[in-house]
Amino acid sequence: MTYYSGVFFDDGLSLEEAKARYRTRRIELLKQLDTPVVIMGVQSSQTAPYTWLLTYHAVFQEPAMSYLTGINQAHTALYMDPKMGEEILFLPSKNPKLEFWEGYQLGVGTPEAEQDVETVTGFKSVEDRAVLCETLLEKINEHDMSEIGLFWNEVKPKQKPIQDDNASFKHQLDKFLKSHNIDIAFSNVAETLWQQRLCLDETDKHNMRQANMLTTEALSSVFKDLPKLSSEKEVSGRLLGELHQRTPKGISFPPIVAGGKNACVLHYNKNDEPLDKNSLILFDCGLRHHSMPSDISRTVPVSGVFNPLQKLLYNIVLQAHEAVEATVKAGVTIKELNDMTWTFIEKELKEKVLDKGGKIERDYETTPHGVSHLIGIMVHDGDPHRNYKEAPLKPGMVISNEPGFYGHVTLDIDGKTYSEDIGIRIEDDLYITETGCINLSEGCPKTCEDIEALFKG
Repeated sequence: MTYYSGVFFDDGLSLEEAKARYRTRRIELLKQLDTPVVIMGVQSSQTAPYTWLLTYHAVFQEPAMSYLTGINQAHTALYMDPKMGEEILFLPSKNPKLEFWEGYQLGVGTPEAEQDVETVTGFKSVEDRAVLCETLLEKINEHDMSEIGLFWNEVKPKQKPIQDDNASFKHQLDKFLKSHNIDIAFSNVAETLWQQRLCLDETDKHNMRQANMLTTEALSSVFKDLPKLSSEKEVSGRLLGELHQRTPKGISFPPIVAGGKNACVLHYNKNDEPLDKNSLILFDCGLRHHSMPSDISRTVPVSGVFNPLQKLLYNIVLQAHEAVEATVKAGVTIKELNDMTWTFIEKELKEKVLDKGGKIERDYETTPHGVSHLIGIMVHDGDPHRNYKEAPLKPGMVISNEPGFYGHVTLDIDGKTYSEDIGIRIEDDLYITETGCINLSEGCPKTCEDIEALFKG
């Protein structure tokens, strides 16, 4: 049976092993809960509500749902009761006409369709997503519930709200229950679930390592041809081709291919300017291997050779990058890594540029961005507002390590004046252990010497 591969992640395991793995995850979550819980998947197709928007991502599920079920399909929900040992998967009605247009999907409504759901996912109890609220009302009345657990992203004062189907469902359910004279408390299981899912098991660790290895292959292939390419457009097209041919699950995020001054735009996405052969070019990209993403950044000279100013600034960022890798371990916080990184970079810039008569102009004071974010099923995983920055890291978590510098620098070196806009970011994915870390992307060339050697072939 192979038709399930677009809607269910086996992560390289046999179907039975994959189903057992997701079942174990659900059991582990329920051990930490006292009340029933509802987890929502995404509730609309990728193009809704914009009917004119044509886009495609091989992986688009709410990561909480993906982690607990392996299902990569819209209009899904999951109900679990730790006391009753009950779990119900909610899916849309089977729709052959939709499948004619969009391919195989899990669904309910016929014995054959529901048997298919059990065969693929392991769920024995499945219901129509359309009756989710009514089913919850029955459960609340049947078991005299006073509280139910939901998953949503908390928004603290002064934080910008985000698109969140779970938060929308919380309001929808509250309104529905109150219309039936039911007043029930909602508890947020987000932190509990994040703490569980952000510590990768061996299967996820292997798949993320493979994602990094394949991304390294793609980048190295592009680097070798870079001197023959004349624009970001050509480079971007080549990079996308190299990434996509290595995975059926697509890219982690739209790549950044930023030459010269464009690398000073942190989330540059035009990727269509001509290249200056004397400038640097910044790459930020990744792909998925099964359900796990990679996230690698490299900054290389378009010509294949760093000039003295580029090399000086690059090595400052590289030293900060190496310090993070040498420092991080379980118990360290991302805030501590941030403080260390940007303090070090500012000290080096002062000593090696400003104190030697150089000038620096930039659009930030000392901290352009965080040096780390958590990586899991999503390339930016965990609390989307990054409130986790002061929480101690745990073994099995993965963080990015991405110090950078972005600005216009003028400096005399050996009697010659260098002046240019330079953006540099160096990023690896670090798997946290009790005593340190494992660099999942260590094979990607990173020193000036290794990068120049790669260009030479």
